Amino acid sequence: MTARIKALIVALEQDQRTDDAEVLIAAIRQLRGVLDVKPVEATSGDWMNRVRITAEIEDRLWRALQDME
Repeated sequence: MTARIKALIVALEQDQRTDDAEVLIAAIRQLRGVLDVKPVEATSGDWMNRVRITAEIEDRLWRALQDME
């Protein structure tokens, strides 16, 4: 027997303006089996997380390059 899926989460590659995302939201709503679509607003916390992750990746890359010498 296979597992049953109750929801899907879709992540956008970039933050989008609400009015720009309406077309995408409307298209997803038209898919068979979709009950509802709710947008999630980006916050300053999202931005801080991206900055921290970017800094961590840069730090690891620099350390890896220095280890190669």
